[in-house]
Amino acid sequence: MSDDYNKTERHHVSEIHAAGGLEAFIRKLQARNKGMSFQTGSTPPQRSRKPYATGSSYESEHDAQARLLSHFRSLEDHFPEYVLVFAVPNAAKRKTGGWSVAEGLKAGVPDLCWPLPADGFHGLYVEMKRDDGGQGPTESQSAWLKILKLLGFKATVCNGYDEAMRVFDDHFEGYCAAHDMFDQEAVRRACLDLVKILRKNWKSRK
Repeated sequence: MSDDYNKTERHHVSEIHAAGGLEAFIRKLQARNKGMSFQTGSTPPQRSRKPYATGSSYESEHDAQARLLSHFRSLEDHFPEYVLVFAVPNAAKRKTGGWSVAEGLKAGVPDLCWPLPADGFHGLYVEMKRDDGGQGPTESQSAWLKILKLLGFKATVCNGYDEAMRVFDDHFEGYCAAHDMFDQEAVRRACLDLVKILRKNWKSRK
């Protein structure tokens, strides 16, 4: 990896820490791109939250996860590594029954996976729950999380969008800081190529 690239990565990491974390840095970047000023240390604008369905005071697991993935897609031009976050469609078993099971779907597999190594972990697995935690992880979900931890992955339960954002932010900061362990320049180029391919495929379906 080139010295210039290492300097760039160290600069990004220092900027992230100076802004108070990755999410604050991203907001600052997005505000700058829109021509707005954003002072480090000031209170970031609050996210608008839509009323929750069926009169519940909590955002559903589905809505929180969909909002999270939508946010990650908005970051892909600046941080293409976010394109590697993918969902495991456990809910498909309720819609397609035996077809999904026959193809390998298993109960309890965490909702989200990010195969990005950081902080000594091979990657990140997240089981999403609604803001209040709902009924907590099931027996099969707890078993998967335990095994994944034993295998060297970071595997955790996140209650709602905000908690999940903090977990993903911390994981990405850990990845950026490990610039001497991976060819991050090659990874970034490959991720940008993947972003282009997926967007092309998405447009062809419209």
